[in-house]
Amino acid sequence: MSYALRGARDNPDMESWNGRFKGENEDLFAAAGTLEELEIIVGRRIKYYTDRRRHSSPGNQVPRDYVRRLLAEEE
Repeated sequence: MSYALRGARDNPDMESWNGRFKGENEDLFAAAGTLEELEIIVGRRIKYYTDRRRHSSPGNQVPRDYVRRLLAEEE
């Protein structure tokens, strides 16, 4: 489901990430018993996605490392 006004055409990169994030973590999210538990799970999964999970688009790098390299190149 897209929350953008024009569907995935408004922001295809974010829509793709959102769909993949929900799909890969569906079982974890469903197992949460409370909203607070769900918030903790989502926070941990986002941290994993930015700090440890390699992504193909930035050259199979972890996003945090990729951004650090870009910032270092600008200096």
